[in-house]
Amino acid sequence: KGSLSDAFKRAAVNWGIGRYIYGLPSPWVELEAAGRGQKIKASEYAKLRQVLSNYSGVSLKSAAQAKKDQDFEFFKAKIDAATDMEQLGGVGREIKAALPMLPAQHREPLQDAYGMKRDELVEAQRQAA
Repeated sequence: KGSLSDAFKRAAVNWGIGRYIYGLPSPWVELEAAGRGQKIKASEYAKLRQVLSNYSGVSLKSAAQAKKDQDFEFFKAKIDAATDMEQLGGVGREIKAALPMLPAQHREPLQDAYGMKRDELVEAQRQAA
């Protein structure tokens, strides 16, 4: 473990986030050469996902599994179908609960779609008033 990761953990805790990081076990993983440095072998990520899942109770999905399950399309359709802020808020709570399980490449587009729909509904309410 490098001093950079230690500094990052300390900073996160000082900002009130990441306290759980200190409770996580520190599994050993195999590394492979990557340019002038090293990176975690692709085969080791499953082990790390399992450690996080066991600790947090959240089952993380791979990008392939999320694509197979059509998570993005499911939530995007729910966002598009919302007709008022109450419905959109319910969808937002579902998305927030699911975000830790979704691959990173699905998170930002869903948040963007939610924000655009929220702006659309707010504008519609403003024009109706």
